[in-house]
Order: sequence, then C-alpha cells, then structure tokens
Amino acid sequence: MSQKNVIIILLLSIGFTGVLYWRLNLPVDTPNLLDNTNLIELNGWDIKGTENTTATASPDKSALSLSILSSSGGWVGVGQKLDVDPLQQHTFTIHYDPLPTNETNALVVLQVVQVNKAGAPTKSEEFSSSPIDQGTLSGNFTTGLTTAAIEIGIGVKSLQALSINIHQPDLQVTPQWYTRIIHDPIALPTFILLVINIGITISVIITFLWSKKHILSGGMDGLLTTTPLRISYIVWVSGVFFGLIVVMNRIIRAICTNIISFSCPVNWPMSVFSWRLPDMQNLLIAGLLTLIFLTVLKYLDHILPNIWLIIVIGIIFVLGSNLIQGWTLGFREPMTGGGGQYYYDAIKINSVLDFLQNYEINQPMLENHTRTHPPGAPLTIYALLNLLKRPEFVSLIIGGLSVTVSIYFFQKLAATQFEWHMSNYLSLLFILIPAVQIYFAASIDALISSYLLGFVYFFVQPKIKYSIVGAIIFLFLASFTTFGFVFILPPIIIYELLKRRTIIKSIIILFSLIIIYIIIYQATSFNYLNSFFVAAHIEGIEHTGGFMLISEPASYIATRLEGVFELILFFGPFLMVMLLIGWYRYSSIKADPGLPTLTLLILITVAGLFLAGLYRTGETARISLYIYPYLLFPIAKYLMNVPLSKHGEKFLVSALFSQTILMQLFGHYFW
Repeated sequence: MSQKNVIIILLLSIGFTGVLYWRLNLPVDTPNLLDNTNLIELNGWDIKGTENTTATASPDKSALSLSILSSSGGWVGVGQKLDVDPLQQHTFTIHYDPLPTNETNALVVLQVVQVNKAGAPTKSEEFSSSPIDQGTLSGNFTTGLTTAAIEIGIGVKSLQALSINIHQPDLQVTPQWYTRIIHDPIALPTFILLVINIGITISVIITFLWSKKHILSGGMDGLLTTTPLRISYIVWVSGVFFGLIVVMNRIIRAICTNIISFSCPVNWPMSVFSWRLPDMQNLLIAGLLTLIFLTVLKYLDHILPNIWLIIVIGIIFVLGSNLIQGWTLGFREPMTGGGGQYYYDAIKINSVLDFLQNYEINQPMLENHTRTHPPGAPLTIYALLNLLKRPEFVSLIIGGLSVTVSIYFFQKLAATQFEWHMSNYLSLLFILIPAVQIYFAASIDALISSYLLGFVYFFVQPKIKYSIVGAIIFLFLASFTTFGFVFILPPIIIYELLKRRTIIKSIIILFSLIIIYIIIYQATSFNYLNSFFVAAHIEGIEHTGGFMLISEPASYIATRLEGVFELILFFGPFLMVMLLIGWYRYSSIKADPGLPTLTLLILITVAGLFLAGLYRTGETARISLYIYPYLLFPIAKYLMNVPLSKHGEKFLVSALFSQTILMQLFGHYFW
C-alpha cells in the first residue's frame, strides 16, 4: 500500500473518531419528573399513601407538596411509569425544604422498580435521605439488559405529622456509550465505518510486519541475546501485557455493573488489594533497596556461582520489599490485622495435646483461615510465638525460613536436569518473582510452598532410601499445614510413571503418610480425614452455598478468570512470554519427560482444581505460591536454546525487581 493511502486511512480514522466523540458527548435532556404530558391525575402520577395524607402539584409543575396529617405519622408518595432503554445509567436529584432538626425521623424516599416488556419486575432499588434536613437526595441506578420501563416513585415517611415541598425532581439519563451508538442515527454508521477502517489498518500493519518477519523473528530472543537494550520489544511486551489486564478489568466490570451481577472486585483481577501513595519513608526504603539491587547487578557474575549468596540476597529483597509497606503494614498486620488470622487461634492454645484432641469439634468455630486448614498451620504460629514473643518477628522468621528452604531445594531440583549456572540463575529469578516478593514474608503459604519443593526434590532423587525418607518428611509437613497438598499427588504419580514406568515409590510414600496419621490418631484422637471433610463443608457450603457452577454460575466463570489472570499478573510479562515460547518450541513429553513435563502435569491438576470451584475468589497468587517455581522449568528449556547474553541476564532480573518495587510502593496486599 502506498504512503498516500496510509495517510488517507489514518485521516479517516481520526475523522470517524472525532464524529463519534461528538455524538457520544451530546447533552441529554433532563426531564422534570412532575411534568409528563401523557399523565392524567396529578399529571398522571399514581397517588398512594396511608390515611389522612395529601399530595398536590403546583400549577407550573415545579413543586410537589406532600402532607401527613395524622399525629402518629404515615407515608405518602406519587409514582409513574416511564419507558426507558436498557443499559442506561440514570442520575436523579431531588430538592426539598429542610425540616426542623427535631423531625429527624422523617425520610424522603425515591423507589425505582425495573420491569421487562412483559411488565414483570426485574429489580427494585430504594434511596432515602438520612437525615431529612439535608435538603437534597441524589443517587443513580442503571437499567438492566431486559429492562423496558421503570416505575419510579417519590414520597416521604414519618412517625409524626408533617408537610414537605419537593422542588423539581430531575431524572438525568446518562446512556452507556454502546447504547448511545445503537440509538443515534449518526453514531451508528460512523461506528461501523470506524470498525471497518480499523480492520483495514490492522491488515496493513500485519502485512508490513510479515514483510519484516526476518527482523522480528528474533523477538524475545533478540532482547536477551543482543546489546544495546531493545526498547521496542520492552515497550511492546509490557504494553500488551498490562494493557490486556486493564482491558479485561473494564470488560469484566462493565458486564458485572450493567448486565449481570457477580463477584467482580474493583481492582480485578486483584480482589484483596488497595491503592496507596507512598510516603517519604517508603520511598527511602525503596531507594535503599534499589541501591542494593544495583550492587547485586554489578557483581552478578560473582554472585551466581554461590547459592548461599543468592539465599542471602533473596532474604534481603523479600524482607526489604515488604518493609516498603512499613513495619506495621509489612510484618505485623499480615499476622494480626483484620481478624480471621491463625494468630488469634494460636494465642489461645494452652496445650498442644488438648488442641489436637478437640480440633475437629472446635474447627467450625475457629478463625476463617484456621478452620479450613489442618492444625499444623496454627501450631506453627503457636511455636514461633512461644519462641519469638512478637508477631512481627514471626513474620520475619517465616520469610527468612521460606526463602532459605525454597531456594535451596529449588536449586537442587533444577540441578537434576540443568547445569549449575542455569539452576542458580533460575533460583535468582524465582526469588524475584513479584508473587514471591510480596507474599513470602508472614505467609504460611510460603512455608507450604517450601515443604512441597522439598518433597518434590527428594521424590526425584535416584537413591531410594534417601529419597523416600526425605519425601515422607516434607509431604507430612505440607499435609499437616494444608489440605491442598493433595494437588501434588496426581502429577507426581504420573511423573513417576512416565519417568520410571512404575509407581512403587509413590505407593510407599502415601502408605507411610497414612501410617503417620493413624499413629497421630491413636495418640491424640485427631482424625485427619474427618477434619478434611469439615473444612470441605465449610469451604464449599458456607462460602458459596454449594458447587459454585450451580449456585452462582456467573461468579464461577468470573472468579476462574480472576484467579488465572492474577497468577499471570504476579508472574510478570517477560517470564510469561518466555514460558509460552519455551513450552511451544522446546518442551516435549515424549522426547524428554523431565521437569517441564512435571510443570505441565502440575498445571493440568491446578486447572482441575479451578474447574472444581476452588480458590473461590481473591489472593490466588498467595494461595497458589507453590505453582511459581515449576513455571521456571519450561523457561529454562527456552534459555538453554537461546544463548543468554550478560545483558539478557541482568535485564530479566531488573524487570522482575522493578515490577515488585512499583507494586509494593503503590499497592497494599493485606490478606
């Protein structure tokens, strides 16, 4: 296509966009609710109320006088039916005479009932003043997809006699952009032409890119293997990644608000999240942490050979990035804030034996987090509190211990298939993943992730006795802390079958775990299986009213998407791109049933958990921390086939660190 035609296409797009903007921003008439020419009595209003009440409109229809004559009070109001379009936002404002402050029991009320074409009510909303002497009642409502009309009423309620004048109640219609396009005779064809023009533009861009495919084929490979930094790829990957998150947020919120109600947090896909502005102390800590990171970056070649240096750096960054939130928000509040925490059950434990003996009986009455977990979770907090006394110190120890155990076993696990430099570099990437940085301090889920890594490491070892004993210990620790440990069993059994053509090790380990819990039952009367069913009942029935797909199908679909996108958001754009490329290009179950195959089996299992309705909503990145280390194995396959430059190594860790710092500075992730 010639340069002249490209310019014409761009000018047409600008022109169509301008016309569309003009039509979508035209002012909308604001009707007076007391002035409707199609009405008969009191201009068509249906007068309702208790005995000894009156409703009179002024001759110019500018005011409505409502009176309750009985000394015992009552209510009086008028209402009418208005035809409306679906998916439109309506804003109303009612002005009325302020009343004496001693008549604060009176309320001005506006009620809206939406009805469909058959006349059946679909939604009812009521707005009331509080207190009445404010003189103004305002609010808004949005018509649903099937709404054809609204029955709107204005009235007053009181426990004593009163008279009130309501002045020019306005109902302003603010249509959604897509309904305005549908109803506007100019906007609709303009929108169609704009869509066609955009399609032509996209086809031109695709044709151009295809003609330059030899340049673009480097893609992420070029970003990692060349220098200087390829800014275009950084902008492209980051823009598409975060742009997709924003677009999905707006789509989900629009559907939830205007079409069908379901669980849709404002900051989707993060439900347990709030924006914040950093203060000077937060900025200083972030600056100090950045200086430490730049030092690490400078001496990266000397750090990577030493796994213990990586562990120390990991502890510094996990604790330091959470300190950006402040001492209280970063370490105390995750342990004690908001109620529902393990801490509040842990401080009530007087005897570990009594706690275990009565756990199932007390389980439904325990805090929200405790009652859906085995007793190992609160007992861990109990033990650490007895040792350290203060909850902040418990958070610090959980963070340090989780980082140490996780990196140690992750590096050992990665080294079973990849050379030392790759396994050490993956360990550094793992500890810099935003989800790990944000949730590894103070979170029991971090310990669970560590236990599961220990289990998998020992499981894949070739020495049978060493492998089985270690695997039993860490599987028990994981199972005693979370019922969710069962997720690891199907993938690890299938992995053993693919790798060794037998499942004898899996059988021995599971049988040993059952024996351990039988011994615990004999010693303490704690029944692990019964406790599991109690937790399942609480999680499945009390939280959702049953299987969510049946009881809340819209929320089921929305929360499944929410969980997946939160996991992706906390993983970061560049690791996500490499994960997909590594899987697509270089991973093969038949050719190499190694660690990337284990990753695939784990993700299939997690997908099954999502489909079953687990992770109802919120904090999926925290609850599913155990997933992240395994996502790095397909990335390792990618990096093995794309020689890393020193620049590439530093860029990846810088991208992860930068995302973490920004997320910690401007967000709060209290659970």
